[in-house]
Amino acid sequence: MFHRVCPETIKPRIPFNTYMEVTPRYLENAINFFKDRDYEFISLDRMYRYFQENKFDKKFVVVTFDDGYLDNLTHALPILKKHNVPFTIYVSTNFPDGKAVLWWDLLEELILERDAIEITAANKRYQFNCASMEEKEDTYSRVRSIVMGFNETDSLDKIRGMFAGLVEDIYKKTVELALSWDQIIALGKEPLVTIGAHTVNHLSLKQLSRDLAEYEVLESKKQIEAHIGRSVDHFAYPFGGPGEVGPKDLKIVKKCGFKTAVATVPGNIFPGHKHHLDFLPRIRMSKEMDNLQLELFIDGLIHFKLHKFKRIVTV
Repeated sequence: MFHRVCPETIKPRIPFNTYMEVTPRYLENAINFFKDRDYEFISLDRMYRYFQENKFDKKFVVVTFDDGYLDNLTHALPILKKHNVPFTIYVSTNFPDGKAVLWWDLLEELILERDAIEITAANKRYQFNCASMEEKEDTYSRVRSIVMGFNETDSLDKIRGMFAGLVEDIYKKTVELALSWDQIIALGKEPLVTIGAHTVNHLSLKQLSRDLAEYEVLESKKQIEAHIGRSVDHFAYPFGGPGEVGPKDLKIVKKCGFKTAVATVPGNIFPGHKHHLDFLPRIRMSKEMDNLQLELFIDGLIHFKLHKFKRIVTV
């Protein structure tokens, strides 16, 4: 599981905000890591066929990207094409629609530019000093906690209200960092690329009513299909842990006709997942994970300990 592929920079960054990023060099090294261990790189459709045919003759790996960032096209695609690696991009449709507020990037930019900020959230005013790097990191953490505490049903309105008084254009980061529909359409024509759905607004489905959760899932599928002109058969749960996905959400995904749905729960894929294709585990790739750690993950030692020696983990 990847999110962003960003070139190295000497600019100051908020460390928490970089956990979703890897460098192009890291991506290529990860590909070579699996090649050296004789893994087969396959698409989600091929993985699905393997399950239907009970064909597991060789170790395989599936590469996925969440959300729909522009750098998946500009920095990831050239490397993946070079190595002939198929991959999936799960798109939240408010990204190309320009309606997403990438508040984590807006917040980082504000904090790095200023020595103090004042925000109003849920009718409450907060003031933060952020002159030093230590204060900037602390401010980011505290504001993030405020945002994460918003109720899912009205969090988008609260986030928009919070940033409306701080930046001239709250959607500027969306335009700057997200894929457009034209780019998604072009990617959908690439033989190596699968476009998957990732809801409309990237909300935690477990916190939503059944009707709203079904809208988020089905509407994203419909919108992407209308743009790329082909069936969207694969889904990724926003946030994707047991705290954000419940039995109701698995039923919705099945009802919407997806072949597979992926979570963020760490784990490997086994033949037994044939009966649990609606909640597949993934390994989160980050700059902090070196080859030794990755070796431990794919060997299953860490997963077995995390999941109390269960191979198949479900909601």
